[in-house]
Amino acid sequence: MRKSLARLFASAALALGTTVPCTPAPWAAPPAAADLGRPEAQQPAQGWERYTYPGEEFSVELPGAPFVWEMRRPVYKSERETEKMRTFGVYAGGVVYLVASFDEPRPFEPLDYFISFGWNGSGVTPGEGLKMGGSPGREFHLQTAGIRGTARVYRTGKRVYLFMAQIQEPVEASARRFFDSVTLSASPAGRAVRPLERLLVRPDPPPPQPPLPAASGVGSLGAAAEVRPSAAPAAGADQPVRPAETTRKALVVYKTEPNFTEEARRNNVTGVVRVRAVLTSEGKVDRISVIKGLPDGLTEQAVRAAQHILFFPAVKDGRRVSQWVIIEYNFNIV
Repeated sequence: MRKSLARLFASAALALGTTVPCTPAPWAAPPAAADLGRPEAQQPAQGWERYTYPGEEFSVELPGAPFVWEMRRPVYKSERETEKMRTFGVYAGGVVYLVASFDEPRPFEPLDYFISFGWNGSGVTPGEGLKMGGSPGREFHLQTAGIRGTARVYRTGKRVYLFMAQIQEPVEASARRFFDSVTLSASPAGRAVRPLERLLVRPDPPPPQPPLPAASGVGSLGAAAEVRPSAAPAAGADQPVRPAETTRKALVVYKTEPNFTEEARRNNVTGVVRVRAVLTSEGKVDRISVIKGLPDGLTEQAVRAAQHILFFPAVKDGRRVSQWVIIEYNFNIV
């Protein structure tokens, strides 16, 4: 089981397409003059706050409250050992921000290994070495079809920290602010991130739709995950649209991994949880409804994981719009 687990976690991020040659970090220089008039290219004056989490050694400024998600990760090249990790993520203004904290990193675990928990593993080019206080690190440049990004990884006395920003559009100012705000210390200051406390499930789910071609990722402990375009109809200008009605479909770039409950493991429960959801124009997951569930807490675990997806919203006629999707989690005991 552990051998399969390590292989699964190595593909934790959703596949994003064919890679292309990497360029320097997109925020290494100011946006072009032609882009400065775009709202997305202007650094926000308000809405940013400094966040941290109890027991962590980091703080960072973000344009909105991030989610927090905890799971276990495999130790590098180990078939048995796992350690805890936490991810903190938020989308705002055309940028996907991700922070990941890895407990008890081994001295032999390379820094680029930790990038695979927030990126699909291709299109990664090492950059310059970094140092913050006494914590060594390295910058990595990321590029794949339609997405550019930068990751910075630091090793502290207790943990490894990954800070990542991904963009589709010229929004370099916001990404620079994110990286420039990072601090590492034993007692970081900032607003404490709070986990989501409720399940965003509608009581009356709509009927299931015929399956459509899907882009797939890999879930935790054998829970394979898929995101399908949904055939749910649009009901008006402010309502979610079909994928076929978009100029650019919503693009999932990070999927949290559902946890397999101990009760389900004892009862050998396997199968698929399928939910419908709206990926909103503001980068939130909304209107989740269960199409097909599983017992022993697996439905709830899938819904919780779906709430923490990070994505770029769909675009129609030059503006961001909400889009229906169907999300599947395939739970297998491996």
